[in-house]
Amino acid sequence: MLASDRLQMSDQIIQQRKITKRFQNIEETLNYRKQGIYSSQECLAFMEEQLEALKRECSPTMRKLTEEARQTLAKQRRLAVRP
Repeated sequence: MLASDRLQMSDQIIQQRKITKRFQNIEETLNYRKQGIYSSQECLAFMEEQLEALKRECSPTMRKLTEEARQTLAKQRRLAVRP
């Protein structure tokens, strides 16, 4: 294995760890009261921030998936605002 291949694999592993950690953060926010977030609006805002960070850190395929997740959160936000 060439040094450049090892470096690329190392970068991929680091990227995967970042993405995994970001998903863990999102999962933890599902119990938003534990995070000190007491409204669903605050929870949605935090999750949107996490998705934006994930979008910056991932591959084109993951970007598409995170965009779909962002759209789903936006839809949930609109539904949560209805009286």
